[in-house]
Amino acid sequence: MVGRKKYDRGLVKSDETLFSIIEYVRAHGPIGVTDVANHLDLSKSSVHKHLKTLEKEGWVTNSDGEYKLSFKFLTIGGEMRDEHHLCSLAHPLLRELANETDQVVLLSLFEQNQGVFVQRYNERYGIGKAVYEGRRYNLHHTASGKAMLAELSEEQTRQIIDEYDFEPRTGNTITTREELAEELGRVREQGYAMNLEEGNEGIHAIGVAIPDSTTPAAVCVGGPASRLPEERLRNEFAEILLNKVNEIQLRLRYQ
Repeated sequence: MVGRKKYDRGLVKSDETLFSIIEYVRAHGPIGVTDVANHLDLSKSSVHKHLKTLEKEGWVTNSDGEYKLSFKFLTIGGEMRDEHHLCSLAHPLLRELANETDQVVLLSLFEQNQGVFVQRYNERYGIGKAVYEGRRYNLHHTASGKAMLAELSEEQTRQIIDEYDFEPRTGNTITTREELAEELGRVREQGYAMNLEEGNEGIHAIGVAIPDSTTPAAVCVGGPASRLPEERLRNEFAEILLNKVNEIQLRLRYQ
């Protein structure tokens, strides 16, 4: 607690308020000033000033007093992704993988102790709401997340999972550090990670980390559990995915 107070002294309270408003509008917009103020326990005048400033700078839009985020966030995020070396290098290979498997393919990056889906290929099955580009997730309940965790040092892994509360997302979610340690041992041994309805009910996936990447990263292939049973993921897609990641690794190393 003492360390937390010291950390808080270096923060700008008004910035914290601004970002809490942005996050709430993102999750609930279009929404009015009163609803935001009531939920965040802020004064209406303060929320109104923040939202009017965001509107002036183009970060939110206002329609009859209802605010929502603007596509300016997409502009910034898209530019960051397109300028990222791994994203641009892996793009054609991941498109090939999606065509070859005819399944959903996702590229994830590690950021601030979480995973982020940065590229998605193939719109099959309509599961985009669960695995949309830009979605952040805890690492222990996805195939990509566990693959990335297995590539980190034991100290890094321990620091990350110490922050998790292991709240279950489904009945299959790993809920203890001991379970996760055992799972990561299997991932390191076999070279890939599995997600069997651990993050979202009805979705299975297989993921492989990308070695030699400056930023920890992983690729996964996923889809409905009914179409991708565990045996099919292991017997049909594991080798295909490992080979494609090896191609990405070679391009990273020699380009």
